[in-house]
Amino acid sequence: MAKAYAAMDLEMRSDVLATGETVWKAPYDYKGGHYDHFLTFFNAIRGQGTIVQDPSFGLRAGGAALLANSNLSNEKRAHQHPFCFINNNLIKS
Repeated sequence: MAKAYAAMDLEMRSDVLATGETVWKAPYDYKGGHYDHFLTFFNAIRGQGTIVQDPSFGLRAGGAALLANSNLSNEKRAHQHPFCFINNNLIKS
């Protein structure tokens, strides 16, 4: 069976998936995504722009990172609940 499969004239996957190459080059004066992010943030809190996400979004986005750092520094497992972050005790709702 292996010889029969090997004898088939199959295209190489890399040949089938070859779609060319796309090159994206940032404009010369582009300062980067971090600059854009902070500029948008500071403009929004100064009242010159719109706030896209509410505070609970930020808490949930940052909470997982804080929990991971807590796990690392305490060298123990922690559980994440959608509304509460509590070490070694998952609250049942």
